[in-house]
Amino acid sequence: MNALKETNAPEEKEIVWLPQSIAKKFNALKSIEEMRVLTRDVIERKRLDMTTEDRNLEDDVLRFKAFCLAHRSELSKVYNEECDLIEQMWEELSGKADATRSKIKGMAKEVNDFSRSVGDLKKQLGSLEVYQAERFLELANTVNNMDESTKDILRNVLNASQAK
Repeated sequence: MNALKETNAPEEKEIVWLPQSIAKKFNALKSIEEMRVLTRDVIERKRLDMTTEDRNLEDDVLRFKAFCLAHRSELSKVYNEECDLIEQMWEELSGKADATRSKIKGMAKEVNDFSRSVGDLKKQLGSLEVYQAERFLELANTVNNMDESTKDILRNVLNASQAK
């Protein structure tokens, strides 16, 4: 079994699938029985290598599964935390949206009331007789421009007319 020294480097093939080192040993053998022993040794060695590789592969698969499970649980944890944060933000925004809607409704009512008041004021201003107001301002301006003696005479006339 130990007749072969295994190396990891790939070797050139001489007899169909055999590495050169085995092919040289095989060609150097004299009898069929020696060839059978070498062939059995190579086959047994490959079977052991395949068994070892199979075990290593199973170990690798188990390690990979454990790695995936660990990451899966971590990802699940992060996902759940983010979902909780999003839900919390949604609830906060929902509360703020309700408060904002209430404020908007109140402001809309105030704007409508103000608009009605402005409309009513326009109507009232439209119905005012501007001519009388202008005449009154002219009269006030005239009185303001009078000298004091004329103002005293006007005061006496007005007081006398009220006393009657």
